[in-house]
Amino acid sequence: MKAFILAALPWVLCGLAVAVLCARKGGDRKNKDQGSCLATGMALGLMFSPALNSLGLWENHGIGFALGPLWGMALAALYQSRHHSEGT
Repeated sequence: MKAFILAALPWVLCGLAVAVLCARKGGDRKNKDQGSCLATGMALGLMFSPALNSLGLWENHGIGFALGPLWGMALAALYQSRHHSEGT
């Protein structure tokens, strides 16, 4: 059972991040600053992924380097939508 969960974890994380990105992208078509915000999130996720790789969450470090930028973009999309909905 543990092997199944560890094998499915990257797919679940990837699916959640893509769902967040798709949901946030549809509502913010007028915002031109979205590209730079997503690029910043991707860069921060890429820098944070070696820290997660050192924790030993998965056996292959390539998974961490792939999921880091994806989750960075997803979190940047969430932060950007919350930041712009407050009016600042």
